[in-house]
Amino acid sequence: LVGYCTEFQISKMVRRVAELKSRQKPEGRPYRGRGLDRVNYVEPGRVICLPQQKGNLAVIVDLIDMNRVLVSGAATGRIVTPMRRLELTPYKVPIQRGMGHKKVMDIFKKSNVVALFRNSNRGRQILKQKMKRTMTDFERFELQLLKKKRNRLIKKEYNALLEGHKAALKKKADARQAVIDNSKRSKARKAALEKKPEAAPKKK
Repeated sequence: LVGYCTEFQISKMVRRVAELKSRQKPEGRPYRGRGLDRVNYVEPGRVICLPQQKGNLAVIVDLIDMNRVLVSGAATGRIVTPMRRLELTPYKVPIQRGMGHKKVMDIFKKSNVVALFRNSNRGRQILKQKMKRTMTDFERFELQLLKKKRNRLIKKEYNALLEGHKAALKKKADARQAVIDNSKRSKARKAALEKKPEAAPKKK
């Protein structure tokens, strides 16, 4: 490393590592830093999603090199896939590196990963995409009409809420203006009483 980097680059890397290590982790949610504190690692047993394979799930069995991994899936079988075509999930199954395809699938089926993934945001998104791909033209037309109907209802409710909000704001502004007018009237009355001339004495 010293032979290929200058002293300035080395010091910069050291400062960067110290900065990442000293960064505090927020409570209540996992910290996703850059480089050192990642939550999801590319490792054997990591469950992945393959968007190029219709969003099917698979398990990383082994790492071939820096760009390719060996995966096993129920729908895909055992294949080699590049890392740029996979999505890491927060789920992991307990397998050993290089384990056979049948054993991996047995462990994968016994785990509850599929149900957890279907209930996640990404799983629901993939399910919607599959449903849209299998729809006919008439079903798409019906979906378009239902969306228009839904948007009309949402707009109607939004306008009603907006009118109510405007009425409440107007009522509040009128009450504030009434208070201001009353204070002005009282001040004017008080000033008039102070400036009122004294009565002239009666002539005998």
